[in-house]
Amino acid sequence: MSFAILGVAFVAEGTSFVRALRQAAPDVDTLDELTQTIDKIRRSKDPTVRTVLFEDGAALTGILIFDAVDVALEVLTMHLAPDQILVAARIDLDRRDPGEEVEQVATEIEAALREAEPMVVEVFLDLTARSAMRLRRAGQ
Repeated sequence: MSFAILGVAFVAEGTSFVRALRQAAPDVDTLDELTQTIDKIRRSKDPTVRTVLFEDGAALTGILIFDAVDVALEVLTMHLAPDQILVAARIDLDRRDPGEEVEQVATEIEAALREAEPMVVEVFLDLTARSAMRLRRAGQ
């Protein structure tokens, strides 16, 4: 079930990302042209398309990274500034030992997010048991 949810989230975010990219660069045919267009978008003073592209890009990255966890219960992204993205996620690692292994997974997730999207400046991971999230959503 959790992989189905991640799949649906990836398709939704990917669709939004592709639409924004097509709007910003309708005639891009080569990888070099795409790279030049992305550089222009990063330097642009108009935040509209840039915000959508980079937030969706961060969300897609987050979805791909969360293969390392049992379940991504909630993933949120927010632009703090034109070149700064915050990623907050509630994750269930489904691990019995909350020691060094959990810390290593969290470090790997944060590093991968920042490598995939250099504008990610803050990453907050909340280790939440799936059952606790269900209770929270039920209002208990």
